[in-house]
Amino acid sequence: MNLSTSTDSSQNNQTMTTPSANGNQEGYFQAQALHKLRKILEWKQENTDLKKWTENILSELVPFLGGLQGTFFAYQDVNHLLVFKGGFALDFTEDVKKEYRIGEGFIGQVAKNREILLLDNNEAFTALTSSKKIRLKTIIIAPLIYKDSLLGIIEINFPQNPPKYVCDFLKIAIEGLSANLYASPPQQYTAQNQHTEAQIHQENIEILHTEIPQEDSPEKPNEWRSLAMMVSESIVFVNPQWDILDHNPAFEALFGDSNHKGNNLKAYLNIMSYDVSSIKEKLQNGAACESIGIHKTGETFRISLQSYQSKGDERGIILKPLESQTELLNNPSANESSQQAQALEEVNSALHKIKKELQKKDKQLKIQAETAQTIQDLLLVPIQSLQEVYQNLFVFYKSVEQTGGDLYWIRKENQKTIMASIDCTGKGTAGAMMCMMVNNLMTQIVSVQQMTSPEKILSQLHQYILYASKTNSALSYKGIKASIVVLDEQKHTMEFAGAKQSLIYFQNKELHEIPGDTMSVGGFSSNYEGKRTFQKHSIQLNSGLKTTAYLPTDGYESQFGGDRGRKFLKNNLRKVLQEIHTQPIDKQAGILDEIIQEWKKDENQTDDMLIIGLQV
Repeated sequence: MNLSTSTDSSQNNQTMTTPSANGNQEGYFQAQALHKLRKILEWKQENTDLKKWTENILSELVPFLGGLQGTFFAYQDVNHLLVFKGGFALDFTEDVKKEYRIGEGFIGQVAKNREILLLDNNEAFTALTSSKKIRLKTIIIAPLIYKDSLLGIIEINFPQNPPKYVCDFLKIAIEGLSANLYASPPQQYTAQNQHTEAQIHQENIEILHTEIPQEDSPEKPNEWRSLAMMVSESIVFVNPQWDILDHNPAFEALFGDSNHKGNNLKAYLNIMSYDVSSIKEKLQNGAACESIGIHKTGETFRISLQSYQSKGDERGIILKPLESQTELLNNPSANESSQQAQALEEVNSALHKIKKELQKKDKQLKIQAETAQTIQDLLLVPIQSLQEVYQNLFVFYKSVEQTGGDLYWIRKENQKTIMASIDCTGKGTAGAMMCMMVNNLMTQIVSVQQMTSPEKILSQLHQYILYASKTNSALSYKGIKASIVVLDEQKHTMEFAGAKQSLIYFQNKELHEIPGDTMSVGGFSSNYEGKRTFQKHSIQLNSGLKTTAYLPTDGYESQFGGDRGRKFLKNNLRKVLQEIHTQPIDKQAGILDEIIQEWKKDENQTDDMLIIGLQV
């Protein structure tokens, strides 16, 4: 593989910088990662040249990751080739291989294995800058795959070995790009697979008049359908309910689809001016009818229907497109005024275009939700796995959509267990993306920077989100709510700090509640400009005294339901926790679920729900 690049200093300036000299580089990378991922995935490639799409994506992604150059090869299923479509910072004075077969070179091998390939500490590869050649340290080649379909190969070259958090982000970005590309492919991916007139036997019109035996011969079963397959007229076979049993190639060409079996014929016709029973009666009597056909693209056309032949409950129908008003059939019902027919056709065409657009948007939203769920599943440790490690706690988690904006985060550092219940801005996909950023920041603060005091964790998290808001205005006015508990096994203490969320705990069966601070983490507030200081509360844990504590977000108490359709409210949540806090900890999540399900009845879920409970 011989890839050369040509860059200038302005490209290097695109690489992420941090406000502090000593860095905390990973933290600031994670703070910008959400904004960058959104920007990349928001680029729409539909009806767009694939080269332009490629260059836009790579120009955003490569500099952000600290790479020098990137390329994209699109997979063409027709000829099984990987074709070069564009790159970032390439020097075309040297040859760049334009095509790879599956298994050929590194590009072809990644396509064959469908796994990411990392070439580390290579001495053979160089990149050409404006003044000199730079030796490349690492080359990452990754396949773009969605639902087992290979879409292409992306390659990024680095002058230094990228850190693990960059590689982790790249994996997530690849998954998002794959789903995005699959949802609305560029023009070059669209294949036209239609039957041509040469594939249909043109000169066998007389077959339409062949007498069909009412019983199949053993040598020629379904002979009457076989005869129809040889003619140029469009023929479809239906049952009494007009479900399609079979059709010939001409029917496929007429409606632009190859698999109609099992569908109903009414789906391909606008029969507003005729009811189905009326058409059936006319066809049985040998009369012809006129209607409007609907192509799979949404385009409409005038069409005539004429009976072919029937056999038992099975009927054959000939459908013939009409190209001019003079070809109207001699049928009084079909001779409606041309203005009325034209208006009907225009309305029908508009409706079908709207339907197609809605179906397209729906498909895109579903794929985006699936992508967000995949990302969130990668970030959140499964609740069952958590409870196997931390047997003295439970997590009750219930999102409104496939993905949610509530985040549970639990780690053990230096004989301290840190638990966070976080309510991020937004629900669904937006909430999941916010959770991704906050999850990474929490890992940076606790596991990397070794902060284990709850009020300091909240303050540092605020600083990171405040920095991220400078590059993403959507974060400027909306903060997050959070409550953090730290269990210190050596000191036998439980420390708490909260931002608009409280801690509810029981000792000696007595209820206590510590409210969090009134300011959020991140977000705009004229009263709390700059650094925010949160208050720490310490609770002594006695060995002979059981303590049960809960960290709820506001989703449970906000649920509508009951006989009057009102909110559950926090006071009722306190009563429920009072009743169940003496129960075994592994049973309490199920009890909470039963109570809220009974409360909401037929109401939709209002908000994401999260409650972390623990006994010490």
